[in-house]
Amino acid sequence: MTDGQQQEQLEGPGSAGDPPAGRPPLSGRPAAPGRGNPQAPSPSRFPGVAATPPYRGGHSQGDRPQAYPGQPVEGRYGPSTFRSPDVDEPDWSALAQQNAEARRLGKSRLLRAFSSLGAMLVIGTIVAVSVYVTNGQPRVPVAAVQTAPAPSASAAPSPSASRPALPPSKKPEELLSKGSTDKATLNAEALFPNDTFTVQARTYTRAAVDFSGSCGDYTANGLGPILRDQMCRGLYRATYTADKVAVTLAVAVFDTKAQADKAGSVYKGNVQPLAKGGVQKFCTDVKSCAVTHDAFGRYLYFTVAGSKDGAPLAATDPSGKDVTNALKAVLVARGTEAAKKTG
Repeated sequence: MTDGQQQEQLEGPGSAGDPPAGRPPLSGRPAAPGRGNPQAPSPSRFPGVAATPPYRGGHSQGDRPQAYPGQPVEGRYGPSTFRSPDVDEPDWSALAQQNAEARRLGKSRLLRAFSSLGAMLVIGTIVAVSVYVTNGQPRVPVAAVQTAPAPSASAAPSPSASRPALPPSKKPEELLSKGSTDKATLNAEALFPNDTFTVQARTYTRAAVDFSGSCGDYTANGLGPILRDQMCRGLYRATYTADKVAVTLAVAVFDTKAQADKAGSVYKGNVQPLAKGGVQKFCTDVKSCAVTHDAFGRYLYFTVAGSKDGAPLAATDPSGKDVTNALKAVLVARGTEAAKKTG
């Protein structure tokens, strides 16, 4: 028996080569390899439609879906086959390169920022040390480190600018305001030192001087009690003549300026004229003479000026004022000398 007959006997009727009775053969299933003829294509059941040829890939078309036109088949096309032609794919290589460049620039900027900050800290430390320390000694900080222009010669401080300010010197009258600071010799020659003096072309000559320790002496019309009430220490007199005019100048000395000012504020009366040294009596009627008084420091002084012949003195005659100004100049000089001695 041949091999084909043995195989046929084993399979029997209804084997894969022949369909069972009454059943049409399967159109999409090929015959077993090596047995019989390949299955012929089955005619189409629908008129006008071509019969589908059998799939020769080892499977029937019923087991594998039919590919449609334009549909890719696995294993036959590359990845680009599945990309839509209307969509542009990003350039991944360019994007990766841009990302790497951005990271590199970021690191570079950060490095530069830290380098600048470190340089600023170093410079700030150096400036702070140089500002606050000079040869180990702290000094006053400055707003900015700048090179100041050299001062000009005109702006250079004077030597006196570096000296400590001295207290203001006392005025001459202040030093003559009490006996403790008015220590110069006090007598008639000190108060009336000039034998002559000239004022506006008129020359005055000293004719006589005197002194009384009792301030009530040589006064009239109530002046004596006023001087004694304020503790007057002495009364000095001198008579000056010029042409037809005679003037007696009297100075009352007190312990303080307050006493002199008080006596001057309640002043009344007059001193008696000093008629000596060839001067005849004058101003026997004081109403025909010019009477004045004033104060400087602890000194209160008076004048009685009149004509030598007893005639009324003209109201415009300046003799009383001239003699008073001469005495005041002597007192100012006395105070100035006292200021020099006290420093």
